[in-house]
Order: sequence, then C-alpha cells, then structure tokens
Amino acid sequence: MAWIRWRGQSAPRMTTVWQNGKTRQRYLASLGGVYTVPEWRQQQISERFPTVPIDWVAIQAALVQGPPGNRPPSAAMLGWAEVEMRLRDWARTGPEMYAGEREALRVAARVLESWRAHAAKTAEAEQRPPTVT
Repeated sequence: MAWIRWRGQSAPRMTTVWQNGKTRQRYLASLGGVYTVPEWRQQQISERFPTVPIDWVAIQAALVQGPPGNRPPSAAMLGWAEVEMRLRDWARTGPEMYAGEREALRVAARVLESWRAHAAKTAEAEQRPPTVT
C-alpha cells in the first residue's frame, strides 16, 4: 500500500516492498509542497506502478492534514477533499452517462482541488489553520 512520508513541507509518496527477505521503502513520486494530487498525476503514478495498491482517498486525506505539527484543517477542508475524490471516482467508474457529464464531474473536482489548494496556501502563508467559507 502506498503512503505519504512528510519531509518538512514536502510529501513524497512511498510504498514498502519485500526484497531478499527484507522490507524496503520505495520512492514512487514527489508531490512537492502540494496539498492535493491532480488527476493527471494520480493516473501517471498508477500507470508507472501498476502493482502498487493506492487508496487515493486516504492519500488526499493525509495531504489535507498537512505535515506533522501543522494545525488541523477545518472540517470544511476535510469535506471538500472527500467530495473531490468521490467526484473523480464517479467520473471514472460511475454508471453509464454521457461524455459531457463525466467531464462535468471532472471539472467540478478540479474546482474543489483549486479552492482547497488556494485555502491551504493562504493559511500556510498566514500561519493559521486553513478554513473554507
């Protein structure tokens, strides 16, 4: 299973694998100082490491929490992350719908992603917990 290891404000994606009877940590991708993973980056990571199970909802939740020592995010920020991931999942795996409807779900998820990223960066600059109005 893939997970986040915070290094200061950076968030590398890691996984643990068995090699020669020992566990080793394997670097998957750097997410920089972002608090969300864009859909194109999720697809890129999933294609590059097809055998590594990735729970994107859990990853997004870890990113929303931010690095250890940060103040916890508001309930609204956590809710936005959950809705964003559900919209992306629905666009990918939902019931039959028109292509325009799938794209509308993706656009809505990108809007939430942008708002969350902006709120997190603003809060970080002001050194206060992120809030969403």
